[in-house]
Amino acid sequence: MERMNDLRHSLLEFLIRSPFSDLEKKDNTVKNMLRVLAMSKSNHDSCFKRTFLLKIIQNDLISQTINISENLLNILEHLEEFFLCDAFPVPATMGAAYCAVAVECTIKYLHLNLHHDLLYHCAVKRIWQVRIPHPNSSGSREESLLFSVEFERWKKDIETSVLDSQVRERLASIDTRGNAIIKLKAFFNEACTVLGSPFAPLTVSEHTATEHTNKVQGNEEGDNEETYLSCSTDISDDEVDQVENVARVDEEDSEDNLRG
Repeated sequence: MERMNDLRHSLLEFLIRSPFSDLEKKDNTVKNMLRVLAMSKSNHDSCFKRTFLLKIIQNDLISQTINISENLLNILEHLEEFFLCDAFPVPATMGAAYCAVAVECTIKYLHLNLHHDLLYHCAVKRIWQVRIPHPNSSGSREESLLFSVEFERWKKDIETSVLDSQVRERLASIDTRGNAIIKLKAFFNEACTVLGSPFAPLTVSEHTATEHTNKVQGNEEGDNEETYLSCSTDISDDEVDQVENVARVDEEDSEDNLRG
């Protein structure tokens, strides 16, 4: 049994260190690795699990193209569980990071198209209504320490934005990506301090923390949607094509109505 655990740990370590040119493949690999971790009920390797999940976060944050994906929500949920099971205090920075990641994983779709935002609506439902229960729900995550007053404010704004175009425009103007990167780094560094992790602390450099903001501001005269997509690697080509197709169909319908 011990040899199997050692083999499993070695395999996971190899996979997380492997470079991925395709972000979709990387996300799928991380999902599979999280399933492997969830299958292990042994308490003696909880330290490895925590360290392994922190390693995934570290690798994402030090890569040239930082990927803020919904996998990070899964990772933070697992980490909260491990912290509580091992009687470690859950850092406030973990809740702040969870909120910032959830917001970025939703708001990023507004930059595809403010008016043809099918993927945004899907993200609101998937993240804020299905994954995250309402305060009066009986879901198992209702008592999670990841939820804060700030989290509830964002939840209210995002759900309101579905029917309010002015709120959508305000949310789209916020650098949610840069904020998510800053909050993740703050959590990572605090977690390493609490757990005594061997990882070196990450510094929030001005260049990294504002990579999205600087690129957008540097192209104020260009197309805002193209500018955002050029510096964000978190939206797949299929998602971009889907939104563009919906927008094109709506424009054609509008032209037909005008001719009629």
